[in-house]
Amino acid sequence: PVRPRHLIAAVQSRVRRARAASSRIAASAEPERHPVTGLFTRPALMQQLAQAMPGGHGGVLLVEIGNAAALRNRYGYAGFEALMNDAGRHLGTLAGSHAAARLSDNAFLVLAREAAPGQLDALARQLRDGIGYHDFRVEDEPLRLRATVGHAALEHGFADTGAVLAAAEDAARDARALPIGIAGYVPP
Repeated sequence: PVRPRHLIAAVQSRVRRARAASSRIAASAEPERHPVTGLFTRPALMQQLAQAMPGGHGGVLLVEIGNAAALRNRYGYAGFEALMNDAGRHLGTLAGSHAAARLSDNAFLVLAREAAPGQLDALARQLRDGIGYHDFRVEDEPLRLRATVGHAALEHGFADTGAVLAAAEDAARDARALPIGIAGYVPP
């Protein structure tokens, strides 16, 4: 004989433990790197960014590939995805030891943990030129991509990763309007 409340408590406890164990397994099963590009996944990079923020060293660079809508219209969704995967693989080699991830359809984020604020502009030029002077191929047709880069130094003391991304997006918006295609975040 078992009292009903003890039985209910025991079952609820086992259910909670089983759910906690399955969530730990699901979290550990999520890959850290994208299988096609080799870049970090967005959640993995955001976790690295959150870990880098308290020290305030380095910065982030938001690399945007221009004319995404026109490329998608011309080559279709599958062709555009293949092109962005190629661009991601190439960006990964250009970024070297810096962590990089695809942020959206046509944007990539690079976390340069050890870069000094003055080095972010040089790294932005390297990424922009590396993308712009590389011949990509879509349907056996050579293609050059235009990239703009906005960067934000972590020394500005952002409150969270969302604030860092917002600053990089502001800089990227400014970069789109400049002929050079590079802009750094300037705090208000």
